[in-house]
Amino acid sequence: MSLREIADSVQQIAEAVASVLHVEVEIADHQLLRIAGTGKTEPGRLQAMAGEDFVYQAALRTGQPVVIDSPGTDPLCRPCMHYGNCAENGEICCPIRVNGIGVGVIGLLAFDQKQRDRLFSDVDSILLFLQKMAELIAMQIKEHQMYREQQLALERLQAAMQQDDAFAEITGTSAVITRAKEMARRAAESDSTVLLLGESGTGKELFARAIHKASPRRNEPFVSLNCAAIPDTLMESEFFGYEEGAFTGARRGGKKGLFETADKGTIFLDEIGDMPMHLQGKLLRVLQEKQVVRVGGEGQPVGVDVRVVAATHRDLAQLVREGAFRQDLYYRLHVIPIHLPPLRERREDILPLAHLLLQKNAARLGKQLNGFTPEVQARFVQHDWPGNVRELSNVVEYASTMEHRLFISPENLPATLWTSPSAEGKAQPVVGPGEGSSWNLKQIEQRTIRRVMTHLERANRPKEEAAQLLGVSRATLFRKLKEMRICERSHRDP
Repeated sequence: MSLREIADSVQQIAEAVASVLHVEVEIADHQLLRIAGTGKTEPGRLQAMAGEDFVYQAALRTGQPVVIDSPGTDPLCRPCMHYGNCAENGEICCPIRVNGIGVGVIGLLAFDQKQRDRLFSDVDSILLFLQKMAELIAMQIKEHQMYREQQLALERLQAAMQQDDAFAEITGTSAVITRAKEMARRAAESDSTVLLLGESGTGKELFARAIHKASPRRNEPFVSLNCAAIPDTLMESEFFGYEEGAFTGARRGGKKGLFETADKGTIFLDEIGDMPMHLQGKLLRVLQEKQVVRVGGEGQPVGVDVRVVAATHRDLAQLVREGAFRQDLYYRLHVIPIHLPPLRERREDILPLAHLLLQKNAARLGKQLNGFTPEVQARFVQHDWPGNVRELSNVVEYASTMEHRLFISPENLPATLWTSPSAEGKAQPVVGPGEGSSWNLKQIEQRTIRRVMTHLERANRPKEEAAQLLGVSRATLFRKLKEMRICERSHRDP
């Protein structure tokens, strides 16, 4: 139980008391570290009160208030370095106690005659008021302690739940993402090779890690390798390791490759479509024979027991037709293909994902961010998210950093969210078909509502779900639908 943990609240209390009583206020913890101060004591915040703390020591020791009407000559002040030459004209302090334990002291100080007159005009009333302030601070400490315990309990519960479900971190309830998670759960139970297919940013590594955590190999290594990020000249030695002296600069004693490192566990080969042809045959041999031969070795194979999860954003079948990917390796990898849908194909997951990302960013930044304005929510649902969840994450992080109010507003979204790539690769303003270049918020809102309602109708979902997707109440949704129908009728009627 520490006063320092609620230092900002304690400082606010000190300033409030000072403004009411027109004297200076000082609050120290049980180690006599000045936590809060006003006036002359404020510059010494979060500094030790060495040599100036004998009155507070007495209050902590006895558990009783202390009144000093002559700071320069009072016996309690005798050990102080300022004894006989004290800048104070008077002092009243009261211990702060939590569950019978002294955790700090609140003191009222007078530095001139006017402050002294106020401090000692009615000592009994001042003492009663000071004790109430000490109780208020003690109550805040208890509440903070309770909050911390609740947060720890919640974190333990979440950790436990995420362990009974490895796929808990993959957010989404749409039919397409639910199907992908269910397929991945079933695949995790076997040792079969899994091929994750999807655009960049759809969460392929997240799925790969979840498959590993849900598998019998969960307590063994998970090794991730991006085939597009390693130069061709280094890829073979990274994959299969090398013997001492295999090449200039080779480590003494050689080095294990990633397949050996992942032995008994799972290896994730991301962007497998970018693997050079000359290594595809060697990878195929490892998958078939479950053995590796280190670079520079004498042909002595090393046995490995590795489960492979591969991923790519490329069309491997097309690469096979073009001669850029081995057909036999393709079939070896294409045992359990799982398609990870882009965000634009699961728009009902966009807002829940955005809110989750907002909570994480708010906690990281120490901000209070309660959500998104209706205009931002409408833009999120309307945007096609070519970068998928990764793009959404970046947008929310940017907006969380820039926003200084409780709700993310349109002006704090990155400019890229208001443009989309054209067929020629150039950014163009986002406008609906036949809508011209109107930025009228009412029109954007109505287009978004129509889009969500059409999506739910096609998915055979109840229209009440639109309220949740749009971040409004059911009553607001039905009111807006009614307004839209009235508006449409008025345009049709002569």
